[in-house]
Amino acid sequence: MRLKVLAARMSIGAAWLVLVGTGPLRAEPVFDSLAGAWSGIGTMKPSDGPREKVRCKVAYNVTRPGRSLTLDLRCASDAYKMVLSANIEQSGTELSGNWFESEYRQGGKVYGTNKDGLIEARIEGKHSGRAGDDPDQE
Repeated sequence: MRLKVLAARMSIGAAWLVLVGTGPLRAEPVFDSLAGAWSGIGTMKPSDGPREKVRCKVAYNVTRPGRSLTLDLRCASDAYKMVLSANIEQSGTELSGNWFESEYRQGGKVYGTNKDGLIEARIEGKHSGRAGDDPDQE
């Protein structure tokens, strides 16, 4: 079971990064073009299990036109649930911010660039523990 939980945690960053980059490649400022909501389905493959369908909804809210964005992401499969929020600021071409996933109680920083409307971002996080999780149990 621990491997499934770890696989779900690792997929958080991948799913979020894909959703952040869904805007047009040449839009300026890019955050304005992300405003609104999106939903869809996809698949994920845990390292220790079969491929699963995943349903996701994300809402982007531009809080300072073109320069500040919040997002709320919800994804679920038959076995997993993820609820992630993030705040991202743009200064020049540099992006920075933070994110938090409430199901697994993980959070961290967002870093990246927005050059010519192309967002390249990375997230860093640190596991803060989940009620009932025991890292020594398998």
